[in-house]
Amino acid sequence: MFRRIDRRWKAARTLADLGTLTADWLEGSLPGGHPGGYDRPDPETLPLIPTLAAANRARFVTDVSQPGWDGIGYDGHRWEQRAAVDGYIAAGPLLDRIVAAASAAGLLVEVDGRSIPVTRSQGQTKTAFGAQPPVSYVRHCWPRAAVPPILAAHRLLIADRRFGPHDRLWRVLDEAVR
Repeated sequence: MFRRIDRRWKAARTLADLGTLTADWLEGSLPGGHPGGYDRPDPETLPLIPTLAAANRARFVTDVSQPGWDGIGYDGHRWEQRAAVDGYIAAGPLLDRIVAAASAAGLLVEVDGRSIPVTRSQGQTKTAFGAQPPVSYVRHCWPRAAVPPILAAHRLLIADRRFGPHDRLWRVLDEAVR
């Protein structure tokens, strides 16, 4: 799996290392793919890159994110997404600041908690973020040296309460990490 990614991923040993590499990958300055199997960010992520890169450089290692959206999906049915971001963060002032800002803004926040539906269609949940993934998944997706800091970190999920094209989450996160 790590054959196509830049060798710097294999050397990452801390959340700071992973955050810097993830930010560089998001911005396109790190050649190759991401350890999670992504060649490049999805097109829907492009407007979020400045905020996601800042969060990663601050040491909130984002694992998955999506903008809010409401429209006709690939299958001709209505799909709804709520803005959401999920990732790994150490205990400390940054976690406290993000949780306080997101909570004050009325966003959904889960720290090492339950998963929350973030995409739905035809009355069914299609995607959920938030729950701590199994250790086997972490070992599969991240380079060996990065597994201990990921497993020691908290899993942080922030999501808008509403489905659809809302951007409050991104403004709140941007302010909290800068």
